[in-house]
Amino acid sequence: MLTVNERVIHIRKVNGDSQKDLAEYLHISNQALCKWEKGKINVPSWAIKMICERYHVSADYMLGIGK
Repeated sequence: MLTVNERVIHIRKVNGDSQKDLAEYLHISNQALCKWEKGKINVPSWAIKMICERYHVSADYMLGIGK
């Protein structure tokens, strides 16, 4: 099962976005996104919401809830 951090990487790559693309969308630095993706810092709830909106996925998917 993928962690939230791993799902951020997966969904970003599936959609052809670079770290820079997603960081700009979230109004954060590339370094902050890198820390999220490496699991050094938990992805904040506001960012999960924005990622869901950008990539048209549910919060349940991002959090690994359900089937």
